[in-house]
Amino acid sequence: MANVIIPETVASGNIKLLRTKAGFTQEEMASKMGVARATYLKYENNPYDTDINILIAIARLLDCQVADFIVQ
Repeated sequence: MANVIIPETVASGNIKLLRTKAGFTQEEMASKMGVARATYLKYENNPYDTDINILIAIARLLDCQVADFIVQ
């Protein structure tokens, strides 16, 4: 899996907002992804250097697109 540099316009708050709108806790997201809560928290709080495949998996779980994580 390749890491992709995400522009600094990515707001980790968008991932949290989309997660809470979807009704998931961090623990539920971690469980669905098969990772520890601390690992999921790293993805949510610091998506800037997160593998693109991880961001795609999060977007699929949240029924959105990776582009929705980016602030225009």
